[in-house]
Amino acid sequence: MLERREHLERVKQLLRQFPVVGLIGARQVGKTTMARALSATWHTGAELDLLVVRGGRRFGFEVKRTDAPRVTAAMRSAISTLGLERLDVLHAGVATFALAESTRAVAVSRLIEDLEPLR
Repeated sequence: MLERREHLERVKQLLRQFPVVGLIGARQVGKTTMARALSATWHTGAELDLLVVRGGRRFGFEVKRTDAPRVTAAMRSAISTLGLERLDVLHAGVATFALAESTRAVAVSRLIEDLEPLR
C-alpha cells in the first residue's frame, strides 16, 4: 500500500499534466484531507470557474448569481497570477458592461450576442 505522502506527490504530478484530477475512493479514506493539503500547497488566491487556453491566449470566466457583479480580490489575483487576457463575469442582469481593464460583466441573457468566439 502506498503511503499518503506518495499519493499526494502522485496527485501533484498529475495536476501538472492535466487541468482536472478526480479524487475517488471509499468513504473515510482521506480524500478530503488530501484535497485540503493540495489546496493549502497550491492556493495562490487565484480561482476561476473556467479557464480556457487557446493558442497561448488565456481567458477566464466567473459565474455570479447577481445582477450587479463587482471585481473581487480573487478575480484580480486570477488575472495577474494566471496571465489572463480577459476575464468575463457571467451574471443574472440584463446588460453587458465593463468592470475594469480586461474585465467585463456579461449578462447571461446576452451571452450569444456579446461573447466572441475564443480563437
